[in-house]
Amino acid sequence: MAALDRLRRALRRFLSRRYEHAVVYGSTADSTVLYEGAVRVHLDGWVEFESGELLSPNAVDRIEDRSLPDPTRSD
Repeated sequence: MAALDRLRRALRRFLSRRYEHAVVYGSTADSTVLYEGAVRVHLDGWVEFESGELLSPNAVDRIEDRSLPDPTRSD
């Protein structure tokens, strides 16, 4: 079971998007900021903070990427 859990965690991290600096908003009405900093957004919509805490996709209105572009990367 432990190997399967490790594999699930590895796949979850691989199939996610990391933001070095993001602002996570929780309400459309008043634009409440829930978190600011590095986050990882998983394929299923869950938002993971640096501490490992997870935030439900139902609690998030939007995420703004405020990361600086990588000057060495050419897309």
